[in-house]
Amino acid sequence: MAKLVDGAILDKQTKIIEAPSGAGKTLAYLVPLVLNNKTAIISTATLYLQNQLYRRDIPLVQKALGTQRKVAVMKGRRNYLCPYYTQKHSHVDAGLPAAIRIALGQILKEFTASPAEGLLSNLAPGLIQYVTSTAEDCLGKACPQYDQCAFYRARLLADKADIIVVNHSLLFADQAMQEEQLPMLLPSAEVVVVDEAHRLAEFAQTLVGENLNSAQLNRYLNDAESTIRRVARDQKPALNFIHQYRRAMDKVVASAPSFTPYRRHQHVAVVDQLISGLASFSDWLTKIANREVALEQLLIRNRLLQTKLEAIRQEEGLCWLETSKNGFSLKTVPIQLSSRIQRLILRNKSTWIFTSATLSVENKGDSFSNSLGLAEVPFYRAETDFDHLRSARLYTPLIEVEPDNENYARCLFDKVSELLQVNTGRVLFLFTSHSALQKMAALIRGLNGYSVLVQGSMDNYQLIERFRDKERAILLGTGSFWEGLDLSTVSISCVVIDKLPFVSPLEPLVQMRSIDLNENGVDSFKHYLLPDAVIRLKQGCGRLLRRVSDKGIIMLADPRLHSRSYGPVFINSLPRMERSNHLEPLLGFISGEYGEGFEPSH
Repeated sequence: MAKLVDGAILDKQTKIIEAPSGAGKTLAYLVPLVLNNKTAIISTATLYLQNQLYRRDIPLVQKALGTQRKVAVMKGRRNYLCPYYTQKHSHVDAGLPAAIRIALGQILKEFTASPAEGLLSNLAPGLIQYVTSTAEDCLGKACPQYDQCAFYRARLLADKADIIVVNHSLLFADQAMQEEQLPMLLPSAEVVVVDEAHRLAEFAQTLVGENLNSAQLNRYLNDAESTIRRVARDQKPALNFIHQYRRAMDKVVASAPSFTPYRRHQHVAVVDQLISGLASFSDWLTKIANREVALEQLLIRNRLLQTKLEAIRQEEGLCWLETSKNGFSLKTVPIQLSSRIQRLILRNKSTWIFTSATLSVENKGDSFSNSLGLAEVPFYRAETDFDHLRSARLYTPLIEVEPDNENYARCLFDKVSELLQVNTGRVLFLFTSHSALQKMAALIRGLNGYSVLVQGSMDNYQLIERFRDKERAILLGTGSFWEGLDLSTVSISCVVIDKLPFVSPLEPLVQMRSIDLNENGVDSFKHYLLPDAVIRLKQGCGRLLRRVSDKGIIMLADPRLHSRSYGPVFINSLPRMERSNHLEPLLGFISGEYGEGFEPSH
C-alpha cells in the first residue's frame, strides 16, 4: 500500500485503496506522504482517528524518519470556544439561569488562563450553544474578540502547516466554499488523503446540501432580545415580535408536515414562514441600526439567516423539516450526489488517495467509485496478515421467522443463549435499531455468568472500559459501535449481528434516491441499497479481528442470508472463513482444542 501511495504522489494519480482493519494503513500512507515533502490534507470521519493521527501516528513517523514537517489539526467550529459569545451569555443581561451563567463564567476563566487551543471537551451538551459560534452568527474580523478567537488561531496555524488533519465535514465545507468563491477555510494542498472513505458520501450529504436548525434561530432571538433590552428599551414592538416568532417556531414543531407521504411544498411552506418573519424584523432593525454597533451586528446576522433559508428553499432535491424533543432542523440533500461530489473533489489539481477497510462489494470497488462519480479512478485492495480461515468462524443459525416478525427477538435470543453457554470471553452484540437493542437487553439481562453492558446506560467510553475490565461480558450497542469507537485494545471472542443493516426504505431521502435511480434505468436495490448494507455489515464484522493473535466467532443471525437471492452477496463480500448453520461443528474451534497446528478444511 505504501508503494501504491508513493506512486500516486509521484505520478499525481488519484487512487482508491482498500486495506483491512488493523493492517497499518495509516503508516502506509503517512510514510510516503512525509518522505515526498508534499503539502497535504488528511481527512477522517471520526474525531478519534483525527486525534490519533495528530497526537500519535504522525509524531511516530516523523521521529522514525527524522523529519520536522509542520503539522496542524483543524476541527469544526463547534469544537472551539468562542470567547465573545461565552462572555456575552455569561452576563446577567443574557437572561439565562444563574447556574448556566456561573458555568459559562468558569469556562471563560479557564480559557483565559490557558488559551492555547481553546478546544472543548467533556462539556455538557446543553452548554455548547452558549460557548460556540456558527457560520451564520460569527462576526469574523468585526468581532471585538477576534484576536482571542481559538477557531481563527487554529486556521492561522493550518495556513502555515505542511500537513493538516481535518474531518470530512470540514473538508467538504471548505470545498463548498471554494465553489461559491467564499474565503477558503483550508489552504490548497498537493495531496489529499481521505481515510475512512466509506463514509464520505454520508458526510457530503450533510455538507453539499443546506441546513439550519431551531437552536441557531433561538440563539439569534435570545441575543436580539438581550441587545434590545440593553440599548433600545423603547422598542417594545421588537420584543413583541421576538415572542411571536418563538411561538411560531413552537407551532412548527407541533404541526410539522409528515415524512410519509413526503410532499415537498408542505416543508417549503415552513421555510417561507420563517423567512417572512425574519424579513419583518430586518425592516425594523434597518431603521435603528445606526444607534449601536450591536444592532448593526443583529442586522447582519438576520440577513445571513435569511440567505441560508432562501438557499434551503431554492435547493433542488429533498427539502425537509425534521423535529425532535429539542426543536427542529431544516435540511436539503441533492438527489444526485455523485456529480456534486465529483465536482468538489476534482476541481483542483490535488492528488487524492481514498482509503478504508470497507470499500468493496464481492471484492469489487465499483459501488464506491460510482457513488462518488469516480468510475475512472483505479481501485486496489491491499492484502492482510489476518488469516480468517484459521482465526475466525462464521455462524449463520437457522431461524424460522424473519426480522419483521414479532417473535424474532425471542427466537434470536434462544440461538444467542446457546452460543453464550459455550462461549468464553467478551461478546459484542450489534443492532440495527435502538428498539431491537432494548428488546434484547430485557431478555439477556437474566443470563448467568455475564456482565451485561447496554448502550445508553453510561458514556460510551465508560462502557468500553467496563467491557475491557470484564472477562465475560456482553456489550449491546448500535450506531457508533459498528465503527468509530476504538475497540482495538479489547479482546473480543464473538461478534453477534441481529440483522442485515439495510437502511429504512421509508426514509424520504432513500425513497427519492431510489425513485430517481429506477427512473434512469438503474436498479436501486442492486446498486444502492444492497451495496450500502454490505459495507455496513463488513464494518460490524471487522470488529472481531483487530490483531493477528485475535480469534473468534461472527454470528450473523438474519435468516434472509438463507432465503433471499442476495444472501450470497453478503457472504461473498466477507473474508473467506469456514461457515456453519449449526453450533456443534464450532465447538472444537471455540474450545481451542485444535491449537496452532490446526489446518481448516475448505
